[in-house]
Amino acid sequence: MSTEHECSIYVRVYDAEALYKAALAKCKADLIETDDAEEVLRPDGEIDAAKCLQMILDPGESPPGCEILDSVCE
Repeated sequence: MSTEHECSIYVRVYDAEALYKAALAKCKADLIETDDAEEVLRPDGEIDAAKCLQMILDPGESPPGCEILDSVCE
């Protein structure tokens, strides 16, 4: 038997550059090419805070005993 749950985290970004650098470091740790990461995290030269948060907060691998079905950040 399985159940589905939704988890929410609300954040306030007060330093977009620091967030971007942390997301870029996570990309490098996950072996994502810098050019590819920058294209997603900083399209058109502007930091996309939602994409940065998603990169940092979505671990990519599901925790034991469950499966991440979707990840959304607005």
